Amino acid sequence: MQDQSRFFVAILASMAVLFGFQYFQSYQEQKNPKTSQQMTHSPHKDPSLETIKEHSIESNLTREEALKSSNRLFFKNQYVSASILAKQGLLDDVTLNDYKQTLDPNSPFVSLLSPENSQQSQYIDVQWIKNDQTLQPRFRLLNQFSDKIELIWDMDVNVQLKRTYQLDDLYVVHVCDEVMNNSDEDIKLTQKIVLSKNIKNHKPASSSVHEGVVAYLNEKLYEGAVDKLKDELKTDAATGGWFGLTDQFFLVCAIDDQKVTKDFKFEKLGDFLKATSTRYHLDVPSKKNACVETKFFVGPKVVKVLDKYESILKVPHLDLAVDFGWFYFLTKPLFFALEKLNDIFHNLGWAIIILTILFKLMTLPLGYKSLRSMRRMKSLQPQLEQLKQRCGNDQMKFLQKQRELFKKEKVSPMGGCVPMLLQAPLFFCLYKVFLISIEMRHAPFFGWIRDLSAPDPLSVFNLFGLLPITLPSFLQIGPLPLLMGLTMLIQQRMSPQAGMDESQRKMMMIMPIMFTFLFSSFPAGLVLYWTLSNVLSIIQQYVFEKTTKA
Repeated sequence: MQDQSRFFVAILASMAVLFGFQYFQSYQEQKNPKTSQQMTHSPHKDPSLETIKEHSIESNLTREEALKSSNRLFFKNQYVSASILAKQGLLDDVTLNDYKQTLDPNSPFVSLLSPENSQQSQYIDVQWIKNDQTLQPRFRLLNQFSDKIELIWDMDVNVQLKRTYQLDDLYVVHVCDEVMNNSDEDIKLTQKIVLSKNIKNHKPASSSVHEGVVAYLNEKLYEGAVDKLKDELKTDAATGGWFGLTDQFFLVCAIDDQKVTKDFKFEKLGDFLKATSTRYHLDVPSKKNACVETKFFVGPKVVKVLDKYESILKVPHLDLAVDFGWFYFLTKPLFFALEKLNDIFHNLGWAIIILTILFKLMTLPLGYKSLRSMRRMKSLQPQLEQLKQRCGNDQMKFLQKQRELFKKEKVSPMGGCVPMLLQAPLFFCLYKVFLISIEMRHAPFFGWIRDLSAPDPLSVFNLFGLLPITLPSFLQIGPLPLLMGLTMLIQQRMSPQAGMDESQRKMMMIMPIMFTFLFSSFPAGLVLYWTLSNVLSIIQQYVFEKTTKA
């Protein structure tokens, strides 16, 4: 009975881990010491925030209505279509040409930036400050090309600013501000970059996915979640790095000169999330020019693309914009393994299957050792029952005699739990990979599984879509979670059951049902992995029973 009790406890422990992992991770993010070490929390608002609030315009306009109601200048490349607000020089319109919002073929493309007077407002504003006053731009068009726009602004008498927006081949917008001082006096200016996003209608993808502000400054990663950023976060005198706003799959971030020192501030003002950098003074001598260039990444968090820009732009750890989590050292290699298998089989579903088989082959010796341990434990059941009868109600004496018996027979009561413990990190890493990797987004497998990063879309309770009824989420149990529950039930039936009382048997029968409901909300790719792992364990146990003796 002892081995079954421990097996039962192990299952309960795994459930506790599954349910508690998201809470633990969320709690740790809130208490993250990395941020508190380098950033200061301040409940007081800087007077300069008034210049930011000027752009916090609340409106009920749709994105399309806001675009049509303004004078815009357009530019694009193969992957990005963008426009700027002409007079203000505000970058507030970016659409990704190769990412749909949903699986529907007629679905609109994903838009990362939207006008500040729209419901989905998100924009990039490069501001200039003189004598503590934010200057109001009055740009006019100088030149316009398919992938580049040049503007000119008369900042003062004999002082002009030429601004150039240019798209590269992928997802970076280069913004170059050239200050031309033709006056007889030296001038001193301050540049401020503001990334703003309306989060009024924000719906988190998952508590395990970071969404909000993200930055890598002074060799530290900073993360401020949308629902936890109550007071402003700020850091002074950070050199280089990058900062931005992120959601589950997409990133908007600013990459400045890696030798320039700036102050950074991250805050939530009403319905708006703000990420701001302020560089130290830019001195422009009389009759001289000074140029300041900033790169803005506006695109998907494709690891290959981020690694490429990290190399080209000489910016550190841009890949950390992808929330690989606490198990980064496991999650990222696991992601690369899946990516390599996908390159071979051209289907992430098959990549998951092959990875599961490879992992099972790697742990085959441990699996057989676990099965032998369980069989030995089963063979000791009669002796354990005799010990229990002799010891009566003296539990301490029984435990002592039990330990002596295990030592004599060289049996480990935890031997059967080793494979489960080894699978736990892989399970959590796979869970993270399917949630955060845009490579998994809308990745099909076969049949009804058209998105491995989303739960199984069908449900047995509406006859897999035959009945036109809308079900609550907890009843959205499709064929894949049902198959997982069935394999778990078969595996349970094949496990030794000697010595279990009636209440324990009933509890064990409930476990596959509970796991079926639990896994129904998990990404289909993760359920596929767990189901196949169960099937391989069943085959392994069957072969073991046929080829070995007690």
